[in-house]
Amino acid sequence: MKTTPLKSTPRGPWASRQIPRLRLGALALCLVLLAGCAGVFSTGPAPKRMFLNPEAPAQIAGTKTTRETQIIVSLPTAWLAVDTDAIALLFPNREIRYLSGVRWAGTVPGLVQSFLIDALGATGAFQGVAGDSTGISSQVRLACDIRQFLLRYDDPNQPPTAVFDATFRLINLRNGEIISTLPLLLTAPATGTSAQDLVNASEKVMSEALGKVAAWSVASISAK
Repeated sequence: MKTTPLKSTPRGPWASRQIPRLRLGALALCLVLLAGCAGVFSTGPAPKRMFLNPEAPAQIAGTKTTRETQIIVSLPTAWLAVDTDAIALLFPNREIRYLSGVRWAGTVPGLVQSFLIDALGATGAFQGVAGDSTGISSQVRLACDIRQFLLRYDDPNQPPTAVFDATFRLINLRNGEIISTLPLLLTAPATGTSAQDLVNASEKVMSEALGKVAAWSVASISAK
Protein backbone atom coordinates (compact mmCIF):
# COMPACT_ATOMS: atom_id res chain seq x y z
CA MET A 1 0.00 0.00 0.00
CA LYS A 2 1.32 3.36 -1.02
CA THR A 3 1.55 5.96 1.70
CA THR A 4 2.03 9.70 1.50
CA PRO A 5 4.86 10.99 3.67
CA LEU A 6 3.97 13.71 6.21
CA LYS A 7 5.20 17.15 5.27
CA SER A 8 7.38 18.84 7.84
CA THR A 9 6.85 22.50 8.79
CA PRO A 10 9.19 24.74 6.85
CA ARG A 11 12.04 26.03 8.96
CA GLY A 12 13.45 28.61 6.64
CA PRO A 13 14.65 32.08 7.54
CA TRP A 14 11.09 33.48 7.94
CA ALA A 15 10.13 30.93 10.63
CA SER A 16 13.33 31.41 12.58
CA ARG A 17 12.71 35.17 12.84
CA GLN A 18 9.11 34.99 14.18
CA ILE A 19 9.89 33.69 17.67
CA PRO A 20 12.21 36.56 18.64
CA ARG A 21 9.69 39.10 17.32
CA LEU A 22 6.87 37.60 19.40
CA ARG A 23 9.07 37.57 22.48
CA LEU A 24 10.01 41.21 21.95
CA GLY A 25 6.34 42.14 21.64
CA ALA A 26 5.45 40.33 24.88
CA LEU A 27 8.38 41.95 26.64
CA ALA A 28 7.27 45.41 25.49
CA LEU A 29 3.73 44.71 26.72
CA CYS A 30 5.03 43.63 30.13
CA LEU A 31 7.09 46.80 30.43
CA VAL A 32 4.04 48.94 29.65
CA LEU A 33 1.96 47.10 32.25
CA LEU A 34 4.69 47.43 34.86
CA ALA A 35 4.96 51.15 34.19
CA GLY A 36 1.22 51.47 34.69
CA CYS A 37 1.38 49.54 37.97
CA ALA A 38 4.16 51.82 39.20
CA GLY A 39 1.87 54.78 38.62
CA VAL A 40 -1.00 53.12 40.48
CA PHE A 41 1.02 52.11 43.55
CA SER A 42 3.18 55.23 43.79
CA THR A 43 1.82 57.21 46.77
CA GLY A 44 3.92 60.34 46.34
CA PRO A 45 4.91 62.53 49.28
CA ALA A 46 2.87 62.13 52.47
CA PRO A 47 0.51 65.06 53.20
CA LYS A 48 1.33 67.45 56.02
CA ARG A 49 -0.69 66.86 59.16
CA MET A 50 -2.03 69.95 60.92
CA PHE A 51 -2.62 69.69 64.66
CA LEU A 52 -5.49 71.64 66.20
CA ASN A 53 -5.06 72.76 69.80
CA PRO A 54 -8.20 74.71 70.80
CA GLU A 55 -8.35 76.46 74.14
CA ALA A 56 -9.94 74.52 76.99
CA PRO A 57 -12.80 76.29 78.74
CA ALA A 58 -12.23 77.69 82.21
CA GLN A 59 -13.42 75.79 85.26
CA ILE A 60 -17.13 76.16 85.98
CA ALA A 61 -18.69 75.88 89.42
CA GLY A 62 -20.86 72.78 89.20
CA THR A 63 -23.77 71.71 91.36
CA LYS A 64 -24.53 68.58 93.35
CA THR A 65 -26.33 67.25 90.27
CA THR A 66 -23.40 67.77 87.90
CA ARG A 67 -20.85 66.45 90.39
CA GLU A 68 -22.79 63.20 90.55
CA THR A 69 -23.14 62.96 86.76
CA GLN A 70 -21.00 60.97 84.37
CA ILE A 71 -21.25 61.95 80.71
CA ILE A 72 -20.63 59.82 77.65
CA VAL A 73 -19.55 61.79 74.57
CA SER A 74 -20.62 59.96 71.41
CA LEU A 75 -18.59 60.02 68.24
CA PRO A 76 -20.27 62.85 66.29
CA THR A 77 -22.07 62.21 63.06
CA ALA A 78 -20.99 64.44 60.18
CA TRP A 79 -22.17 65.39 56.73
CA LEU A 80 -20.23 63.63 53.99
CA ALA A 81 -18.20 66.66 52.90
CA VAL A 82 -16.59 66.99 56.35
CA ASP A 83 -16.57 63.35 57.44
CA THR A 84 -12.88 63.14 56.59
CA ASP A 85 -9.41 64.28 57.63
CA ALA A 86 -9.20 66.56 54.58
CA ILE A 87 -9.48 70.34 55.13
CA ALA A 88 -12.66 71.38 53.33
CA LEU A 89 -12.96 74.66 51.41
CA LEU A 90 -16.35 76.07 50.37
CA PHE A 91 -16.53 78.46 47.40
CA PRO A 92 -19.28 80.95 46.35
CA ASN A 93 -20.69 78.55 43.75
CA ARG A 94 -21.22 76.00 46.58
CA GLU A 95 -18.35 73.90 45.29
CA ILE A 96 -16.44 71.94 47.93
CA ARG A 97 -12.71 71.49 47.44
CA TYR A 98 -9.97 70.24 49.77
CA LEU A 99 -6.68 71.86 50.68
CA SER A 100 -3.94 70.20 48.65
CA GLY A 101 -1.15 68.36 50.46
CA VAL A 102 -2.47 69.23 53.95
CA ARG A 103 -4.77 67.27 56.25
CA TRP A 104 -5.99 67.36 59.81
CA ALA A 105 -4.29 65.10 62.34
CA GLY A 106 -7.47 62.98 62.43
CA THR A 107 -10.97 62.83 61.01
CA VAL A 108 -13.25 65.74 61.91
CA PRO A 109 -15.69 63.59 63.98
CA GLY A 110 -12.81 62.00 65.90
CA LEU A 111 -11.18 65.36 66.61
CA VAL A 112 -14.42 66.97 67.77
CA GLN A 113 -15.18 64.05 70.09
CA SER A 114 -11.73 64.32 71.64
CA PHE A 115 -12.06 68.10 72.05
CA LEU A 116 -15.48 67.74 73.71
CA ILE A 117 -14.22 65.17 76.21
CA ASP A 118 -11.32 67.42 77.16
CA ALA A 119 -13.53 70.53 77.34
CA LEU A 120 -16.17 69.00 79.61
CA GLY A 121 -13.47 67.47 81.76
CA ALA A 122 -11.71 70.83 82.07
CA THR A 123 -14.79 72.40 83.67
CA GLY A 124 -14.34 70.25 86.77
CA ALA A 125 -18.12 70.21 87.11
CA PHE A 126 -18.75 66.52 86.36
CA GLN A 127 -17.94 63.27 88.10
CA GLY A 128 -16.57 61.85 84.88
CA VAL A 129 -16.44 62.37 81.12
CA ALA A 130 -15.46 59.69 78.59
CA GLY A 131 -15.96 58.49 75.03
CA ASP A 132 -18.65 56.00 74.11
CA SER A 133 -16.13 53.18 73.62
CA THR A 134 -14.97 53.14 77.26
CA GLY A 135 -17.97 51.23 78.62
CA ILE A 136 -18.36 53.38 81.74
CA SER A 137 -21.76 53.64 83.40
CA SER A 138 -23.26 57.05 82.70
CA GLN A 139 -26.49 58.95 83.12
CA VAL A 140 -26.15 61.43 80.24
CA ARG A 141 -25.00 61.21 76.63
CA LEU A 142 -23.73 64.17 74.60
CA ALA A 143 -24.54 63.70 70.91
CA CYS A 144 -23.41 65.96 68.08
CA ASP A 145 -24.26 66.33 64.40
CA ILE A 146 -21.68 68.33 62.41
CA ARG A 147 -22.90 70.05 59.26
CA GLN A 148 -19.88 72.25 58.57
CA PHE A 149 -16.33 72.51 59.80
CA LEU A 150 -14.61 74.19 56.89
CA LEU A 151 -13.11 77.36 55.41
CA ARG A 152 -15.67 79.43 53.48
CA TYR A 153 -14.48 81.70 50.67
CA ASP A 154 -17.02 84.49 50.15
CA ASP A 155 -14.46 86.04 47.76
CA PRO A 156 -11.83 83.68 46.27
CA ASN A 157 -9.33 86.57 46.25
CA GLN A 158 -9.69 87.26 49.98
CA PRO A 159 -8.88 85.19 53.10
CA PRO A 160 -11.63 82.73 54.01
CA THR A 161 -13.77 82.43 57.12
CA ALA A 162 -13.66 79.38 59.38
CA VAL A 163 -17.16 77.98 59.95
CA PHE A 164 -18.40 75.52 62.57
CA ASP A 165 -22.05 74.53 62.22
CA ALA A 166 -23.36 71.77 64.48
CA THR A 167 -26.19 70.72 66.76
CA PHE A 168 -25.61 69.25 70.22
CA ARG A 169 -28.05 67.21 72.32
CA LEU A 170 -27.87 66.07 75.93
CA ILE A 171 -29.80 62.82 76.32
CA ASN A 172 -30.99 61.28 79.59
CA LEU A 173 -29.98 57.63 79.27
CA ARG A 174 -32.41 56.51 81.97
CA ASN A 175 -35.51 57.41 79.99
CA GLY A 176 -34.20 58.42 76.54
CA GLU A 177 -35.50 61.97 76.80
CA ILE A 178 -33.60 64.92 75.36
CA ILE A 179 -32.57 67.19 78.22
CA SER A 180 -31.57 70.11 76.01
CA THR A 181 -30.55 70.98 72.44
CA LEU A 182 -27.92 73.52 71.39
CA PRO A 183 -27.59 74.61 67.73
CA LEU A 184 -24.34 76.44 66.99
CA LEU A 185 -23.24 78.40 63.94
CA LEU A 186 -19.93 80.13 64.62
CA THR A 187 -17.44 81.88 62.36
CA ALA A 188 -13.91 83.27 62.64
CA PRO A 189 -12.20 85.15 59.79
CA ALA A 190 -8.72 84.05 58.76
CA THR A 191 -6.04 86.73 58.73
CA GLY A 192 -4.34 85.35 55.61
CA THR A 193 -4.40 82.56 53.06
CA SER A 194 -1.53 80.31 54.19
CA ALA A 195 -2.26 76.87 55.62
CA GLN A 196 -1.27 78.12 59.08
CA ASP A 197 -3.70 81.06 58.78
CA LEU A 198 -6.51 78.64 57.97
CA VAL A 199 -5.58 76.39 60.90
CA ASN A 200 -5.49 79.36 63.29
CA ALA A 201 -8.98 80.47 62.24
CA SER A 202 -10.30 76.90 62.57
CA GLU A 203 -8.73 76.64 66.02
CA LYS A 204 -10.35 79.92 67.08
CA VAL A 205 -13.85 78.90 65.99
CA MET A 206 -13.46 75.50 67.67
CA SER A 207 -12.32 77.13 70.93
CA GLU A 208 -15.45 79.30 70.96
CA ALA A 209 -17.66 76.28 70.27
CA LEU A 210 -16.14 74.26 73.11
CA GLY A 211 -16.63 77.10 75.57
CA LYS A 212 -20.31 77.43 74.65
CA VAL A 213 -20.95 73.67 74.77
CA ALA A 214 -19.26 73.35 78.18
CA ALA A 215 -21.27 76.20 79.73
CA TRP A 216 -24.54 74.93 78.21
CA SER A 217 -23.88 71.35 79.43
CA VAL A 218 -23.28 72.46 83.02
CA ALA A 219 -26.34 74.72 83.04
CA SER A 220 -28.64 72.13 81.40
CA ILE A 221 -27.66 69.25 83.69
CA SER A 222 -27.82 71.47 86.78
CA ALA A 223 -31.41 72.33 85.89
CA LYS A 224 -32.68 68.83 85.15
